[in-house]
Amino acid sequence: LFFNQIPLSVTEQDLIAWCSQGGQEITRLRLIRGDLSRTSQFAFVHYKTPEDARAAFQLLKDCELEGKKLYIEFQDPSRDRKRPKVPGGPPLGPLGGVGMGVRPTLNPNQYPSGYTLFLPEGEVQLQVSYLRKDTQDSELRKLFEEVVRPVLDVKVMQKPDESLPEGVNTFAFIQVASREDGDTCINTLDGKSGLVVRFSNAYTRTWAAEHGIEPRTKSGLFLVVEVTAYGVPEGTTSAQIVQAFTPFGEVEKAELADRGRVYVRFKEQQSTARAVNAPEGIYVNNHKLWPVLFTDPVQRPSALAEPPVGPPMKRGRYGEGVFGGRVGAPG
Repeated sequence: LFFNQIPLSVTEQDLIAWCSQGGQEITRLRLIRGDLSRTSQFAFVHYKTPEDARAAFQLLKDCELEGKKLYIEFQDPSRDRKRPKVPGGPPLGPLGGVGMGVRPTLNPNQYPSGYTLFLPEGEVQLQVSYLRKDTQDSELRKLFEEVVRPVLDVKVMQKPDESLPEGVNTFAFIQVASREDGDTCINTLDGKSGLVVRFSNAYTRTWAAEHGIEPRTKSGLFLVVEVTAYGVPEGTTSAQIVQAFTPFGEVEKAELADRGRVYVRFKEQQSTARAVNAPEGIYVNNHKLWPVLFTDPVQRPSALAEPPVGPPMKRGRYGEGVFGGRVGAPG
């Protein structure tokens, strides 16, 4: 069983006693705080038999623990799901941002308080952008739970940004249980109803570190040679897309996708920056493509000028050997 919204004061011993109050035998229990910004915990509880799990579910689904009703659901054993590992390292911060910008230095003093460069091992985080201003956590959780379960955490946030139309300056961070679940969410929801769903910058940095990828420009951008554009009108051809993006550099390929998206690959990385920052925007058939972003390299490693070769490298002690430095090292 998966349990969420567990009060922070609850210990493993407390949870074992609560989850076995009907006499069911527990074989394994993992209570996970996640990041230090969370106001609750979650847990995976394994029972000896399916019958014990069903009996516990029926008993506990309407019970309260320390005055709070928990979210409880069955886990599907047929899925090969990687469970979150008990994390370590810096806390997960509330900041992120659309695009692929990272900084080449790892001095945390240069970042706002709580800013996260990397995620603790095992955590998978998505960022959802261009939400309505009045979007609620529960509404977004419901949308994502229609695609994957469990959704471990949802945080809807707002940021002042005069460049965005009124009412869409809202974004959210979604924590899911595995990389596979993250892929499923993006493949299903990115571009749907105008939303942009991609792996968060913190997760992208973590992924890059695992693959030994480093930023190669002074601005700290990865060498991404592909952009993703949204809002493509129905009936648009690849030739029309190439024509619209050619002013920013030589286009190698334009790959039309569903939900009004297109992937445009340039020969030079500088062209992607020009396209993303086009002051007047990019138009096809008098229709503005918006937004235009650096392609998420986690979803599409081919967007990198030098795609990773081979399996991910084994990560060393958290925060070391990434981009040439150690998290927290002076300077």
